Amino acid sequence: MRYLLLTAASVLLICSTARASEDAITYTVQALTGLAGDTPRFEKVYCHDRYAMSGEPTSMAFICSPHFPPTNSKEKMEDHNLLSAAGIRISGTLTNEGVVITLDASKLTIPKSLYDGTEESLIVFALECIRMTANLNRIESYSLKVVATAELDGAAQQLKEKFVVHDKSKRFAIHPADEPNQ
Repeated sequence: MRYLLLTAASVLLICSTARASEDAITYTVQALTGLAGDTPRFEKVYCHDRYAMSGEPTSMAFICSPHFPPTNSKEKMEDHNLLSAAGIRISGTLTNEGVVITLDASKLTIPKSLYDGTEESLIVFALECIRMTANLNRIESYSLKVVATAELDGAAQQLKEKFVVHDKSKRFAIHPADEPNQ
């Protein structure tokens, strides 16, 4: 009887561990661009998430996954996810204190073929994608870490402070097409 109980417990443990790596669909928001110099559109994108059942906020890392739209061209397409193409990385981790989201802009370079804006605006776009992805995945509370180059760190930390106090139900980045005429 004892061996039967140990065997049953072992099977349950193995099954629950295997379930933590079960594939599922996860939604994220990416800053997608089309034409050169185009201001990105914030688009909901579905992703195949190998670790969806792990409990980790995996949807955050997908914000910076490459995006290659379908095409009938024989030429190789470039990455249309502006944040990925710029070298920005975002990750989410579940800690004892809650969800921690890290925005790493330490390798940020503006992809001139896709965007003609500033490094600061790319950080704003990344923060907007974090806000939208958190809302989409019902992550109501999280702390934010921002890592940037020495030249960009002051501006990045100021943007982080504005974002932290910002009402997360409202847009942080406004698309120029949505701005009122002045």
